[in-house]
Amino acid sequence: MIKKLIISISNSVYETLRFFGVFKYINVMIDFSKVNKRKLLIDYFKDHKLMILIFFSSLLLIYISFRFGINKPVTAIIVIFFGIVSQLFSEILAIIALIPVAGPVIVKVISIPVIILLNGIGYIVTFFAFKKGYKMEVEKSKLFTTALLIGVMFGYLLGKLI
Repeated sequence: MIKKLIISISNSVYETLRFFGVFKYINVMIDFSKVNKRKLLIDYFKDHKLMILIFFSSLLLIYISFRFGINKPVTAIIVIFFGIVSQLFSEILAIIALIPVAGPVIVKVISIPVIILLNGIGYIVTFFAFKKGYKMEVEKSKLFTTALLIGVMFGYLLGKLI
């Protein structure tokens, strides 16, 4: 009974990690021969040319901004925009999360304040919308958000079962 439970949990964890693409990073970290490791790195760089270009472009933009005194808020907005659109931040956080023991903690420390900030902004907007008299619109949007989250949860569970 316990053995079956452990096997099912490990299979579920494996499938979840495979679904999120974690193994493409782990394969680079496993001790392969130098030829295989070099091939994996070359394949990774070929597959993610645009991501690497955006990353180095962002670093170059930040350097130029500090070096020549360009307007820093404009630079920050540009870097954040391209980072969000290209999912660069998710890629960097996924690589950081693979560091044993400390990686997941670092990712949580980075991501939890962002979630709390977004939740707080939602509450503030709701408060002012209620004060302005938009009660029905707020109720509809909250109901829509709840239905969307429940739908995502059911979709995830059905995807796991099928």
